[in-house]
Amino acid sequence: MIPMAFFLWNEHHFSRAQDEISREQRCANKYARFNLAPVWFEEKIGNGAAAVDIMMNGFTTMFAANGFNRSAKAFIKYEIPKAGQNFTVKATNGSNPETDSLTVTINPKSLDRTDLSNTALTGALWHAWMHRLGYRHPAGLYTSYFIGEFPMCLMRGFRDKVAGEKDSRLFQFLS
Repeated sequence: MIPMAFFLWNEHHFSRAQDEISREQRCANKYARFNLAPVWFEEKIGNGAAAVDIMMNGFTTMFAANGFNRSAKAFIKYEIPKAGQNFTVKATNGSNPETDSLTVTINPKSLDRTDLSNTALTGALWHAWMHRLGYRHPAGLYTSYFIGEFPMCLMRGFRDKVAGEKDSRLFQFLS
């Protein structure tokens, strides 16, 4: 999960260095409409493509803060969900990429599921990291929200949505 997440981050920055629109931007621009900015970002963001640039730069800040010990130590915790809970990867909300860690909690049973691809798990991790970065969505709502659409883009391999396929088949893995 983590190597794939870093690959996507690097791929986006490589595309931008070539003055290209990344596939991450193309997908998010098509589907994300709401809550395009993290809580710490004060300017208005006009579209999903611009939101991806802000997010990736925010992750650059978080990776550096975590790597150079400017934030609290990050942990990967494991927790088996209690009765009535369902999650793949979850995280508490963060609000400052310069000081918040990348700590997440993983359901170890989800790692044992042979029907879950690495791409689905990476999408769940990315969603949790977006919460740490300061992105929000109303409880249970993912469609059209940047924090829901970007991980779903990732889970679809940045392909277009297919008519008749419900988003819920993907957002069931987001917490």
